[in-house]
Amino acid sequence: MKLTQDQIRQFAYQMRILFTPDDLENVTDKINTELEAFQEIQKIGTEGVEPLFFVNDRQNVFREDVVQPSLSREESLKNSPKHDGECFLFPAVLG
Repeated sequence: MKLTQDQIRQFAYQMRILFTPDDLENVTDKINTELEAFQEIQKIGTEGVEPLFFVNDRQNVFREDVVQPSLSREESLKNSPKHDGECFLFPAVLG
């Protein structure tokens, strides 16, 4: 399956992309090259092959969520340039 420049131009229009004629030719060639590569991959027989979710036998690499002691509010706020005793204070970012 090859895409024509008209098809690429139509896709580009829908995505609000404007190509020069040279760029359109380049993009069309590159997309068609990629499509050819995918067609080669599709020729590989995968019947009877189970889907692979992980490349190794690890299922979950995250540790258990364990509650541990942390800083108190006072300790957290003591090096802050501005705070109200409960929260950090910052200048407004959005008007």
